[in-house]
Amino acid sequence: MNAIVDRYSEVFLRKAELATKKQELIDQVITLELKAKLAAIEFEFADAETELNQQLSEAEAEVKKFVLEAGETVKGQVHMAVYSKPRVSWDNKMLEGLALVIPQVNDAKTVGQPSVSIRLLK
Repeated sequence: MNAIVDRYSEVFLRKAELATKKQELIDQVITLELKAKLAAIEFEFADAETELNQQLSEAEAEVKKFVLEAGETVKGQVHMAVYSKPRVSWDNKMLEGLALVIPQVNDAKTVGQPSVSIRLLK
């Protein structure tokens, strides 16, 4: 079984190595003069981007607050803020205990499919 995960890791590492080699070649092509010009452009737009990011963050908070208070989805001309009802959760241990005494509680139970997430070891 570990061979399956190790195969995934092998492909993952080969992909990362390919990206590194690609970036090295790009860095060889871009001259110091061009890098300086790119840095100047980044610097020129940095303050405006920071300001717009702040304004966007504030507008997002305002939209979320409005939609939560309205309790419904709100559509604009470009974006839509979707309201989602709160999720309901249950105390599983308590319900399993109740099911021992009241077997009909099991009729309300559904079991979903298991899932897998792949994580990088640290």
